[in-house]
Amino acid sequence: MGIPLGIAAHRLLVDQISMVVPESMKDVRQALQLAGIAPWRALVIAVLGALVPARRHG
Repeated sequence: MGIPLGIAAHRLLVDQISMVVPESMKDVRQALQLAGIAPWRALVIAVLGALVPARRHG
């Protein structure tokens, strides 16, 4: 949910500034790239969330 909102906010802010901005600066990430990255990030967060407490009490 945060990624699409961040992209939308970026677009709105870039559109509101007065100077001309190339379209390449507006396309931060492609939707397909984000869909591919999301599961890996979730896996990394889950592993870190399990390892950090395990190391404290292990």
